[in-house]
Order: sequence, then structure tokens, then C-alpha cells
Amino acid sequence: MKVILSWLEVWAFLIPIFFLPSIKQNRKYLTPVKIYIVLAFVLNLAGNIISNQKKFGYNLPWHNNVALYNLHSIIRLVLFSCFFLMLKQQFIRTIKLLLPVGFLIFVIINFTFIEPFYKEKISTNVHLAETLILLFLSFQYYIYVLKGEQSFFTKDPSFWIVTGLCIFVVSSFVVYLFYDSTFYNNWFATTMIWQIQKLALLIFCVFIAKAFYVSR
Repeated sequence: MKVILSWLEVWAFLIPIFFLPSIKQNRKYLTPVKIYIVLAFVLNLAGNIISNQKKFGYNLPWHNNVALYNLHSIIRLVLFSCFFLMLKQQFIRTIKLLLPVGFLIFVIINFTFIEPFYKEKISTNVHLAETLILLFLSFQYYIYVLKGEQSFFTKDPSFWIVTGLCIFVVSSFVVYLFYDSTFYNNWFATTMIWQIQKLALLIFCVFIAKAFYVSR
């Protein structure tokens, strides 16, 4: 069980990947999501191999997978920003265009002047900024849908993706809000909140899989 949980960040993405071949090609807004789950699987697999390399008898030149988590956060924000834009919802479209640009500028400033890209713990600055932006984009999606008075929106793949994303980023916001204070002072608490994050990731992947299933 411990091994299964420790590798959850990797195998969870295999759930939506399994449904990739069944997706209809005419839903172009799913393209960023499809790219994301493949990249996320690769990044998390690499991260777990690095953190468990001693168990496998490896001696890799990298002994810290934090940079991969930071890169994952950046990729997730960019790709899901593209996803929301490709939904072609005209609601606050200019803001949706500016948010990823502002985020990337913030990332450059953060890793240039505030904290190094390679460090002993993940960048809570970047992850918190990412979760806040994705939470905002998720809420504006629901506002747009409710204004449209769509009665069968649960049959729309985008609804399941946004709902899964919303659950994930709400959990992530709480985790990263308290991550710095617990990382150095309470390793047990850090481990526990990271398990919550993994559970939220699993739910996210299941919802993406549901979206792919609906889009068949």
C-alpha cells in the first residue's frame, strides 16, 4: 500500500491516458488537456525515479526533483489557460489572455530575484500564484455556464475537467498556504498534507477520464 501511494502521482495519470484513443478529434479544446496529462505523467515519473534512485541502485546526477515540480506548475498553468481560451467563452476574454502572460513574468521575476529554481523545497510563491489563477478561471467558467442556463452541461466534457481542476486547486491552495511553515517545523504534518494533495490529484485525473469518456 505504501508503494502504491508513493507512486500515485505517476499512475493516476494513466487513468485519463487510457481514454485518449477514444476522444473525438473535433473537440479541439481538449488538446491542451491531452498534452498536459502526458507531460505530467513524464515529469512525475522522472521526479519519482530521482527521489527513489537509491532504492533502484541508481546514481543519477540529479538528487533533487524540486525543479520538476516547479516546471510542472508552470506547464499546468499555461496549458489550462489555453484550455479555457479555446472554449471560446467571450466572458472576460482579455483578462484570460493577460493572466498567463502575467504569471510567466512573475515566474521570471521570482526565480531571478526572490528564490532559486533549484532549491530544497518547492516554490510556494509559484504554486500559490498558479492555484489562484486556475481557481479564478474555474469560477468564471461556472459563472458563464450558469448565465447561459444550460440544462445539460454535465454532458459537456469541459464541465468535468473544470470541476476536477477546481477540486485540485482548492486543495492545492490550502496545501501550499501552509507548506512553508510546516516544512521545517513539522515533517509529519508536511507528509500528511502532501497525501491530501495526492488524493486531490487522483480525483482530478478521474474527472479528466470522465470528460474523455463523455467526449466519445
